[in-house]
Amino acid sequence: MAMEDPLNIVILDDLKMMTGYDVRPVFGAESDISAAIDKNYGTKTSKEALDDILKKTVDGTTEVSLVQEDENKGGGEDLNSLDKGEAAPIVQMVNLIISSAIKAHASDIHIEPTYKETKVRFRIDGVLHAQPSPPKKFHNAIISRLKIMSNLDISERRIPQDGRTKLKIDDHEIDLRVSILPCGPGEKVVMRILDSSGLKLRLEDLGMEPENLAIFAKCL
Repeated sequence: MAMEDPLNIVILDDLKMMTGYDVRPVFGAESDISAAIDKNYGTKTSKEALDDILKKTVDGTTEVSLVQEDENKGGGEDLNSLDKGEAAPIVQMVNLIISSAIKAHASDIHIEPTYKETKVRFRIDGVLHAQPSPPKKFHNAIISRLKIMSNLDISERRIPQDGRTKLKIDDHEIDLRVSILPCGPGEKVVMRILDSSGLKLRLEDLGMEPENLAIFAKCL
């Protein structure tokens, strides 16, 4: 494991607990590690992509517009349009958060406000991982965008709301269950990612021995 600080015992213990493997650390420069991540997992990190989107809001005084999808179009919203540049920054920001979570194989997305910042975390293998987060001033606009996507009431901020939406990414559809809950600093969001394409398994794909598979199929 290449690390900028290979003597960080806390991180090594966390990695061992999460992976179940003994980790052998080696030193790596931060620039080299970032370059390797970009080479293997994309041309931009989530933080760099978020920074690019934030630059389009100028100094924060520009009014942020939200784009509402045509209710008659089918198949869900296409997240592959993220880099086209014509969408509003908030739309791109929300798309970036969702697409990053899907690519990281996260099961849930948590967007939670505090009095000073907005926290974004992905649940991966049961563990919450902090992610690059947008500035606090965009929190309400992000919540409104998610409400529009989920056909929820954007004016209601006092009671919990539940909704759902369907998205497209990499030519397959993703179902997104959205729960919005009011809290002290604002409204927090929990999104459950359901990839229906990943559930289409044959019995032969379950890894059973042939004799056990025959017995199991007979019981069905």
